[in-house]
Amino acid sequence: MVLTHLVDAIDGRIVLNESLRDALDSIYLSKVPSVWLRISWEASTLGFWFTELKERNDQLYSWLSTGAPHSFWFPGFFNPMAVGPKSRVLSKLEFGAKLNLRQQCVQTKMSYLTLIVLCLQGLLTALRQEVSRSHSGWSLEFVSLQTAVTKRLYEEVTEAPKEGMYIHGLFLQAASWDRRGSRIVEPRPKQLFDFMPVIHVTTRYELTVEEMRYQQQKIIDENAMLLVQQNNSSVVQRLTSRLAQQEASNASIEKMDIPVYRKVRRTTKNFITRFTIPCSKTAEHWKMRGVALLCDIR
Repeated sequence: MVLTHLVDAIDGRIVLNESLRDALDSIYLSKVPSVWLRISWEASTLGFWFTELKERNDQLYSWLSTGAPHSFWFPGFFNPMAVGPKSRVLSKLEFGAKLNLRQQCVQTKMSYLTLIVLCLQGLLTALRQEVSRSHSGWSLEFVSLQTAVTKRLYEEVTEAPKEGMYIHGLFLQAASWDRRGSRIVEPRPKQLFDFMPVIHVTTRYELTVEEMRYQQQKIIDENAMLLVQQNNSSVVQRLTSRLAQQEASNASIEKMDIPVYRKVRRTTKNFITRFTIPCSKTAEHWKMRGVALLCDIR
């Protein structure tokens, strides 16, 4: 409507008010008009804004037409973690267990442009709901996100994961990603950002203290019964060796909760979530480096 009103104002059919004048000046300076910024995302130039609009449209149109993609372009979502009472969209859109976007469009009677700009704010929350509903006895309050960086690029993904989802399009700042070792390493010379491979985002169930103790005791009892029945010392040796190797492997792998931001400017408004990523050095080292994952570096 803004562009239509601008054409009418230039032709003299309507009055050029302050809002239209601001939009006209912004377009002339290749900036995003403030009236668009109120309901969309930030961009350094108007050209980048239109490019993102087209890419978001392509992803959502493909989702509506042919179903969910094998890997989601994560930066294409306006604000994947905007949940709560102030989220106007989530009050209208409650994603189903299968993330059926087509059904939600019909039920809520929302315009397609509104979906492009405002929808999908609860993507990660919807993922937690979807996985928790597929497991009997899981409570949503104990379900947390879990991430695993794959060795594949977006073009190499041929099918969606059995549980969770693949995402792509993130950039690593202040470090490099070692695809062979699957971990964060020191950045290469003169490198500010590194493109991340596809990331598998799923969930895990955080057990309470009582549930954890019960599960541990259950495993101990089952192993003890197995040893008594077989009465074989070699079984004990293999089990002990396996547990020792697993503990050593877990101890040698350093991991870090890396913040994910929408833009290079790290503000509370741009913060999305945290992904747990393996790293080559201690988490404190990379925190001092200021390592972060970014959706947009322009």
